[in-house]
Amino acid sequence: MNDTTGKIKFNEIPSTFMDVMDTMNKAIEKSKLEMSLIELIRLKSSFLNECEFCTNMHIALAKELNLSKEKIDAIKNHRESNLFSDFEKEILTLTEKLTLCSTQEVDFSLQKEIINKTSKEDFIYIVLAIVHINSWNRIAKSFGI
Repeated sequence: MNDTTGKIKFNEIPSTFMDVMDTMNKAIEKSKLEMSLIELIRLKSSFLNECEFCTNMHIALAKELNLSKEKIDAIKNHRESNLFSDFEKEILTLTEKLTLCSTQEVDFSLQKEIINKTSKEDFIYIVLAIVHINSWNRIAKSFGI
């Protein structure tokens, strides 16, 4: 019998597609980036994309990493919060700019600041983490998850 909801279930996604997403995830998590920073990226992007499923999942994962409720709540207005380091604020600003790239200009001086505090390789993984969660947000919304 056909599903009349129009929603696609995870088990209906071709395994080759899931393999690609899993490979990206493993690369990000094997990088030098701290898991708490990766979760901040995932949470910020999910919030900006209004993906309720992903936002709730990443709130739970952030709590497992001992990120405080106050910090999780402050991610919506990270620039005004004193709970984030300058580096975290820069990463969250980059996440915002790349997530909303159709309406926000990417600031290459921000890229330079981040690279100066980490490395080009770390910056690449930060961008990959942003791209990866944006992909998941769009998948979840497209499939009605």
